[in-house]
Amino acid sequence: KLFLCVCSGQRWKRKPQSVPRDYKESYRMMYQCSFHSILLYCIALIVCGISIVTDIRSRKILNIVTYPAFALGIIAGPTLTLLYGGTFLEGLFHSLWGFLLGFSFFFVFYILGKGKNMGAGDVKLMGALGALLGWQMIANAIIFTAFVGLIVALLMFFPLLFIMVKSGNIASLKGYGKLTMPYGVSIAIGTVLAIGFRILYIVGVLQAPLFL
Repeated sequence: KLFLCVCSGQRWKRKPQSVPRDYKESYRMMYQCSFHSILLYCIALIVCGISIVTDIRSRKILNIVTYPAFALGIIAGPTLTLLYGGTFLEGLFHSLWGFLLGFSFFFVFYILGKGKNMGAGDVKLMGALGALLGWQMIANAIIFTAFVGLIVALLMFFPLLFIMVKSGNIASLKGYGKLTMPYGVSIAIGTVLAIGFRILYIVGVLQAPLFL
């Protein structure tokens, strides 16, 4: 029963609940409560896993990963929405808004940092994930990514701080500016957390979603 609840997206309760029939009354409910949400979540998790590996190894987010993910979000999302009672345009707008939110939010930081602190691959990764997950889920992912990015930055800073305190030489902190932060890892982990907490809400572990 729990597996069926996860696939259908309905909250898992011990007492049987009637399933609302009119999904068009609330598109948000329909999108979060259908099997294709779980399918797109799985695709997003695969994209995140590959991006973590490539970003750690080479500090790169590959176009061969982000471009197909974007295409899947724009094509598969609206198609599956149509199959589950919505319209193709509803699904298309949902994916496009997700792409625009994820891409534009990180594009601002890319421009402000002149590509030094955040690479173009990070921006494209967030846009592709937005196309897959929609604007509400990618908004959650952005919030989680901010927290994860802060933790990663602190973990990178503390070793240098320890060296400075131990040696008494403040010049050792100059090495911090030369460190490159694999922000794609923070994006991927933040997205995984957003998906994980959404699934916990679906199966009834959480009484309410953390954010949107």
